Amino acid sequence: MTAIEQLRESLKKKDINGAKAVLDRFDSESHKSRLSILGLIALEEDHTAWDLLDHMTRVEIRPGDVRERWIQLIADKAHLNFNFSFIFYKAAHRTKIMEALPLMRHILTRETDPGLLEETIRAAGINLIHDLEKDIAEYIYFDNQELKAVAIKALERMGSSKSLALLEEAAATVKCDRAMLDAVKLLKNRKLESDQASRKKPAEEKPSPARASAPLPSLSALNRELKSKDPDIRFKALRQMAELGEEALPILMENLKTGSHDTMVISLDLISR
Repeated sequence: MTAIEQLRESLKKKDINGAKAVLDRFDSESHKSRLSILGLIALEEDHTAWDLLDHMTRVEIRPGDVRERWIQLIADKAHLNFNFSFIFYKAAHRTKIMEALPLMRHILTRETDPGLLEETIRAAGINLIHDLEKDIAEYIYFDNQELKAVAIKALERMGSSKSLALLEEAAATVKCDRAMLDAVKLLKNRKLESDQASRKKPAEEKPSPARASAPLPSLSALNRELKSKDPDIRFKALRQMAELGEEALPILMENLKTGSHDTMVISLDLISR
């Protein structure tokens, strides 16, 4: 039996484990077969489709149009059933998540499930979706301490002047706490360091050849952190790479040839800045 026949048979028998076993071999199937598999999953009821699409986040799916269709299928499902957003945030790259801004705003303004709200706020912070800063700041005032902590962390990650202003505004109310004060202090210090570096830059001498080559080990370390599975480490590396500008270009170009799909997307984003 072909993979598509096995999957169809498993779904007919409600054999989810059998269907997952077929999906474990997904990337070894032909292009046509993989598209057919996605088509079958798209027609399933939500609870079955959710199980299968979530399972696929733990299966190797190489970059290309099939992977993009898989992500788009999850996004389409998420617009009809917000619970698919849990899978979408795990599967999608930054560009795709940015495109889902209306969905994320709709969740933040209409949804009541704390778990889904947390994941949406966290995804917005990790992917630096600045258009959602004000929506996220509303959760600083909630009595739900988990949501409040995630919202503070997301604004801290975004690190913009607007994020700082929103945190300072909240810090002046009865909702102020240590995490909020720490975030305000961090962003103020970061802004101060940035301003000082900008003032010093014109007076700096041109680097000697020896000095110019010194940052290379740091670049390699940053590139390793850029591929980390920890979003905080990846976020910090992304920020530092962006500050390096053209100096980081050679290693980012190399990532386009040898990196994973997510690393390629992050590298493309940095190159375009």
